[in-house]
Amino acid sequence: MRDAPQEIRTFLVASIAHARNLLFRNSRPRMLILWGKNDPFFAVEAAKAYLRDLPKAELHLIETGHFALEDSSGFIAERIRQFLS
Repeated sequence: MRDAPQEIRTFLVASIAHARNLLFRNSRPRMLILWGKNDPFFAVEAAKAYLRDLPKAELHLIETGHFALEDSSGFIAERIRQFLS
């Protein structure tokens, strides 16, 4: 895909995102979302956008950046344990 023209890459990414949103909206899987509040690559608004299609999703905004697992592994592990129990 790296060799594809930008407009094709953009189209493919948008198509995949749309398909994912339809899947979430129609199947409503359980979802745990752990997101770094200060992530410079993925904005908090993107995390909150999942709640439109998955209103019962469990969202945790963590006081960390992009490397949340390295910074907050204990908190994340506990949330995963609780979610899976």
